[in-house]
Amino acid sequence: MRLGLLGPAGDDLAALARATEFLLNAAKVTRAIYLGDSGELEEMVSLWAESLVGPDTSDVGVWERSLGAALNGTPDQIDALVRGERARLRLKSVEGLATLELRSVEMFGDRVAVLVHDKALLDEEDILSATFLIYGKSDPSAHQEDRRAVVSDARSARPGGWRGRRVGRLGR
Repeated sequence: MRLGLLGPAGDDLAALARATEFLLNAAKVTRAIYLGDSGELEEMVSLWAESLVGPDTSDVGVWERSLGAALNGTPDQIDALVRGERARLRLKSVEGLATLELRSVEMFGDRVAVLVHDKALLDEEDILSATFLIYGKSDPSAHQEDRRAVVSDARSARPGGWRGRRVGRLGR
C-alpha cells in the first residue's frame, strides 16, 4: 500500500487539488490522507467530481449517466463517461482526518503510524505504540525521536511545500 499525505491547505483549494492530483496520478498512492481539520478537502473533492461527471456526483447518478450514454451516446461519449467515472471513483481514495475522527492509525506490517492534525491530540498510548507520528499543524519537519519517526507535512499542499519529497521508506 502506498499512503500519501496532504498538509493543511487553508483556503488554497487549487494548491490542494494540484497536490492531490500529484499523489493520485503521478505517485499512484493507494490512499491519500489530508492532515487538515476543516472542510476544504470535501469542497475540493466535490468541485473536482463535478468537473468530471456533472452536478450529480452520487453513486446513484452514475446509473442515470450510464443509461443516457448507452441509449444515445457515441462510442467516444461512452469512453469519456467511463474515464470520468473511473476518475470520480479514484477520488474516494482521498480521505480527511475530519472524517476519521481527527486521527487515523495505520498498520504497515508490524509498524504503526498515527496520523493527527494537531500533535496536542496525541496521548501517551499513541506515542508509545507508534513507529511513525505524523501531524499537520506545524512547520514541515522530519526527525527521529528514540525509535519513532516524527513527520509534519504541514505545507505539502501549499506552493513551495514538500510536494513529492520522500522522508523515508516505511518498514525499514
